[in-house]
Amino acid sequence: MELLFKQFFNYRAAMGISKGTMTRTRSCVGVFQMWLESNGVISREQVTEALITEYVAHLYSRRSLQAGKTNLLAKSTIRKHVDFLIIFSRFIALEIPNLHRPKVPFRDFPSLDQRQIDVLLALTDQIIVRHKRRLYRALFTLLLDTGLRISEALSLRFVDVNFYLRQITIIGKGDKQRIVPFSKTTLSALRDLNESEYVFIGRDGHLTDSTVRSTLTKIRDAAPEMFKNVRLSPHTLRHTFARHWLLKGGDIYSLMRILGHSNIQMTARYLFMDVGDMSHKHSMHSIFS
Repeated sequence: MELLFKQFFNYRAAMGISKGTMTRTRSCVGVFQMWLESNGVISREQVTEALITEYVAHLYSRRSLQAGKTNLLAKSTIRKHVDFLIIFSRFIALEIPNLHRPKVPFRDFPSLDQRQIDVLLALTDQIIVRHKRRLYRALFTLLLDTGLRISEALSLRFVDVNFYLRQITIIGKGDKQRIVPFSKTTLSALRDLNESEYVFIGRDGHLTDSTVRSTLTKIRDAAPEMFKNVRLSPHTLRHTFARHWLLKGGDIYSLMRILGHSNIQMTARYLFMDVGDMSHKHSMHSIFS
């Protein structure tokens, strides 16, 4: 089975999948491989439709894979494993017509309202050490203005920024290139940085995902009441951009291109609105507005 899985990894790599997708694939293979070994499966011939079905049933009864957790696997986690099984079955030419992806319950995406955005930027100027303030303010402004993924923002180089047209060239998931516009506010914040190869590099070196997350945690802890109902993370700023884009009348197809989504269904998840959002949209678009 070791050789078979090695060939499968090569097969997936040849399809040009991203590093993140490959990491998830290896994780799914690891769990599957352990289950196969515990059930005495040592050859490709033993992998049948009945065996795959039994493994999926095992996933539904299995406890969380995360240390310290005892709850059952989330349907979103099971769905990722089923996605892997569908591709793996195709790879080994095994027909499994009844292998279905579980439906994942809808969940609202956390985002910041305008007051929380103002507090976030104000605290960035107040509690972050002086030589890092401009760097973090520029980063948070960029994320809120463009919806970039944190990995895309941190890998941004000055050569990718067109200050004249106010556009950024991004190489996103799957090495797909897209052009993302930005506002005059972001233009000012970026021009305020010291120019080097990468945009977000300071006196202490390149900003990392973990340092950005810890800084956001520090900001949240400085105003716990303000952020008590929202998880303050880089991806929350991406969600915030998308929600405000739609609330202000932006169209979903342009949003899909800006966010770098591969299909409209991914972007449509942001269409959920709470009562306050609907009231705001109604006041903008009602016949009697």
